[in-house]
Amino acid sequence: MRHPFTAVVGRALPRPFSRTAKRYLDVLDHRLGVLEQVAQGGDPSVLVEPETSRTLARRFLRPREGEWDDGDENLVRGYLDRWLREGEDGGRASARALAAAATALARIELRPGTLWFFLWEMESMLESVAAETEPLDPRRSLMAKRILVVDDDENILNLEKTILEQKGFEVTGAAGGAEALRLLADRVFDLVLLDVMMPEVDGFTVCRKIKEDPRLKDVPVIFLTARGGGEALAEGFESGAVMYINKPFTANKLLTIVNAMLEPGANLS
Repeated sequence: MRHPFTAVVGRALPRPFSRTAKRYLDVLDHRLGVLEQVAQGGDPSVLVEPETSRTLARRFLRPREGEWDDGDENLVRGYLDRWLREGEDGGRASARALAAAATALARIELRPGTLWFFLWEMESMLESVAAETEPLDPRRSLMAKRILVVDDDENILNLEKTILEQKGFEVTGAAGGAEALRLLADRVFDLVLLDVMMPEVDGFTVCRKIKEDPRLKDVPVIFLTARGGGEALAEGFESGAVMYINKPFTANKLLTIVNAMLEPGANLS
């Protein structure tokens, strides 16, 4: 029997279900069952999923990014914050909040945008748990990867550089869009972390110029910004970004997404 929240998601999807949708509903239903087990005292390590499940979830959710607004975000975060307990083990706290929020949300009438944002938050929280739980596999080392970090806030720029350099990445910082374009003219990076709201040249413009350049068009761009809302998300993905991380962010979340984007064979479409 399906979890009530899985049933709600199923009813929000167009019929007939695509193959990806069918597989994702199965993964989601399994996830919800595991979350409830951990919330009731189970081992949080079972929250670490195979990479195939994470890839499937990203493939299902990516086309739906930007279909929510501030109201959807506030509703979901309000439910999650209700069950998060400060100082509790990260895995168990995340499991309790996600399981309780899913059960509660299944009982009310929801807009599709609320569903998609909750599922996106679930993905982010589970990836953070995995980053805390999984041991580093030296065979998957990404130390040679070069990352360009662009932000006009010096404190945030230095924070991002510190987080990434501590994990062995080669990081170059740019204090604005114009400086980023000058650096990109001279060398190719494996990944660009890009702020949106910057003077002179904003992040959307930088991203579009990257995607218009045949030499750079395959470099993944992640927006990392305080500018939220559905319109900003839509413009970000239209300009060519593959991911959007809201500020404030945790080191675990940043590293999890960076590693996923740099993973060999990652689906960046």
